[in-house]
Amino acid sequence: MEKRFEDALSMANAQGRGAGYWDRVMSYIAMVMYPQSPVRYKGMKFCADGFSFVMANAFVNKADPQPFRDIIFYQFLSKWFDIQKDSVTDLTHILKRVGDAKKAVNQNNMGYGLERALYVVSPDVPCLSEALDSYYITNPETLMYALENISKQPDRPELIIDRHIAAFLSVRDSKSIDSFLVELNSRDYFKRILANLRILSTIQRRAGLGEFPGLTTWLADIMGPVYDRYHDRSMREKVQKSVEKVKGGGDLGLLAKAIDDDAVWKSDLGEFKQAIEEYKRLKKEALSVQDKLKHPDRFGKEDGQEIAAVVSGVISGIIILAFAFIFMLK
Repeated sequence: MEKRFEDALSMANAQGRGAGYWDRVMSYIAMVMYPQSPVRYKGMKFCADGFSFVMANAFVNKADPQPFRDIIFYQFLSKWFDIQKDSVTDLTHILKRVGDAKKAVNQNNMGYGLERALYVVSPDVPCLSEALDSYYITNPETLMYALENISKQPDRPELIIDRHIAAFLSVRDSKSIDSFLVELNSRDYFKRILANLRILSTIQRRAGLGEFPGLTTWLADIMGPVYDRYHDRSMREKVQKSVEKVKGGGDLGLLAKAIDDDAVWKSDLGEFKQAIEEYKRLKKEALSVQDKLKHPDRFGKEDGQEIAAVVSGVISGIIILAFAFIFMLK
């Protein structure tokens, strides 16, 4: 028994004596003293093959998710499995999922975190976004139809894709979202808006779905920050008109093409850079004139001297050429 107690302390000490140390000690002691009992941690008690259901239930009831982060990060289930002396149900698939989830729990970006861990550990759980409380979403297709219904509600959120939807899509249909995760987590709000549009248009195209007029209207209505990135007013107005033509049409691909034309954006940016350089040149010239005006007694003299030198040089050249010409005639 003393050996088991020492084993429990060794497991806890190997993970450091930081926050949650004594909770881990108590959990490990329970494991080594009663190997066939359920895993115990911070008031929870569950069998290894029921962990995914306990975690999903906690999210549904909006309980504190932090204990699940600890259980996944410190690999409680693997430790419980390692100390079993008698044969137990094959838990290889569960342990693999928990191991995969560990990669995400300490990342805060959308598409990661405990939300991603939930969908990795629980492959059958529906999307648990608060915006989808009235729906049972198990795939990207049903998500699109639910969002179409939500688009008609007056209290719809500003942005469409939240942390749960991002994690759900990344786990269940990575091709529709993973290439846009950088923009989805950008500090620039307009990039996050465009990421929402690109992700949903990708789902519509890949799944061969019909039109979503409500979604195109919803997305068109939040494009203000995207318009603001254009520096040229006429170009901005042109893009807005293009968006208005397809707004409510239901084709997210056409909306993306209207608002996210890379050639138009590069042209606007290039002209803006040229305008900046011209402004710098004019400002430098203005400062030079202001500096000269501070010395009115010398103002214009330097320029006059330069002009006089040029004129003198030209006249001298003419005279020399004239003498050379006369000399050649002789």
